[in-house]
Amino acid sequence: MRGETITLLRNGEEPTGEDTQGNPIFPVDEIAVDGCAFAPGSSSDTATGYGSRTLTGGTVYAPSGTDIRPSDRFIIRGEHYVVDGEAGQWTSPFNNRGRGVEVAVKRGA
Repeated sequence: MRGETITLLRNGEEPTGEDTQGNPIFPVDEIAVDGCAFAPGSSSDTATGYGSRTLTGGTVYAPSGTDIRPSDRFIIRGEHYVVDGEAGQWTSPFNNRGRGVEVAVKRGA
């Protein structure tokens, strides 16, 4: 299979306990998604004026039918990212078959 494997992190449905403030603790499911592409994209200034720039986001291209939710997180190339918006399903206008899923991500926890 072509592409790279990214890890999708998703909170489980049922809490397993509570933290010290009484908030529910959910288990985290790790789902390996094969055949993906990652395109680093957005950046932000790390210094005023003309300074260095740091990549803070990008786009994940996943196989057709991949279930990506707004609350999901990813580990991509060792870095943690969060979903930034809704995932879009690409469909061919010629045969109506799925061609992939595209979702914006930004660096996060």
